[in-house]
Amino acid sequence: MVIKCILKGRLDSKDRLTVTIRVTNGNVRKFKSTRIKVRADQFTNGKVVNHPQARHLNKILSKKLGEVKRLQDIPVDEDTLTSFYKYAWHCISLWSIKGTKKETTINQYLSKLRVLESWYPELDIEDIDKQWCENLHIKLITEKLNNNTIWNYFKTISLILNKAIDDDIIKRNEVKHYKEKPAYKDPNRAYLTKKQIIALEQYAAIASPNRRIATLWFLIGCYTGLRHSDMISFDKNKNIIDDRLVKELVKTRNMVSLPIRGKIKQLFEAVQWQPLRVQNRPYNLLLKKIAQDCGIEQNITCHTSRHSAGMMLAEAGVSIELTAAILGHTDTKHTRVYYHLTNKRVDEEIGRIID
Repeated sequence: MVIKCILKGRLDSKDRLTVTIRVTNGNVRKFKSTRIKVRADQFTNGKVVNHPQARHLNKILSKKLGEVKRLQDIPVDEDTLTSFYKYAWHCISLWSIKGTKKETTINQYLSKLRVLESWYPELDIEDIDKQWCENLHIKLITEKLNNNTIWNYFKTISLILNKAIDDDIIKRNEVKHYKEKPAYKDPNRAYLTKKQIIALEQYAAIASPNRRIATLWFLIGCYTGLRHSDMISFDKNKNIIDDRLVKELVKTRNMVSLPIRGKIKQLFEAVQWQPLRVQNRPYNLLLKKIAQDCGIEQNITCHTSRHSAGMMLAEAGVSIELTAAILGHTDTKHTRVYYHLTNKRVDEEIGRIID
C-alpha cells in the first residue's frame, strides 16, 4: 500500500489545484481531498513549497497523512473485533474511505477516541456495560466538561456500538440504554447588543495597551465574523487586496471577501494591521476582564464576537444566504439560528408592549 499527497482536480480561478491524498493498494486507488489548494509551482514531492504559509500547510498535510495511514493499517482480525479502539479505527476508516461522514465529523470522533484511550487504554467492546458508563459519566463530570461535550462522548461511543451490533459482534448497546447520560441542549449563542458594542468601542479608547488590542480585535470580529484562528493568522500583505478583506477561513477553508471601509477600516488601522497575538484561552480570560470593566454581565468569549456579527446581519435584514457567505458557513443550516434568535427578540419586545 502506498499513501502520498498529489495535486488533483480542476484549476480554480487562481490556477490552483487541490492537494489530495492518494491511497494505492494493488490496482485499487482511493482519493481523499485535504481541501488545501495551491498552484502547481507551489507543490513538489508531496509538500507545499514557495508558499507564504508553506510551513503551516505542510503541518496540516502531515497530520492528515498520519490519520489516513493509521486508518488504512487496521486489519479486521479477531483482536479488532474485541478491542473497542481497534474496532473504532476500523469503522472510522470505512466511513472515511466511503465518504459517508464529513471530514470534520471524522476528526471529532478521533479526538474523543484519543481522550478515551488515554483514560482507558485497555478497553474491549464487551467491557462497556452499565457500570462502565456510570464510571465514564463521573469522569467526564470530574473533568468539568459541559453538558453537550459529555453528550458528544456518549454519542461517539454509541455510534461505534451500533455498528458492532450491525456486524453481529454484540447484541446490546449499553450506552443507548444508559438513562443517566445527558440530553443534548441547543447552545445558548451569546451575542452583544449594539449598545454593548458601543460601550466596547468607547472602552478601547481608554484601555491599557494589551486590553485595547484585545478589545479592538473583538470589535473586528463583531463587524466581520472572523474566528480567533483567522485573527491570529491575519496578514495584511495576503489578506487585504484592493481594499477588501480576502481570507480563507482556517476552520472551513471557505473564502470570505469583505469591503474594508468605514468602521472596519478604522479598527484595522487601530491595530496597525497587525494580527492578534494572544492564544485562545488567555484571550478569553482577558475578554472576561474587559467585559467586567464595561459592565457587561454575560460571559463573553472570542466566539461571542462572531455570534454578534451574525445577529447584526440578521437584524439588519441581510438575507440568510448572504449572511452565510459572510460568515463562511458551508450552508445556511448553522446561519439559521441567528434568524431564529432575531424573531425571538422581536417577540420579547412586542410582548413588553402588548402584555
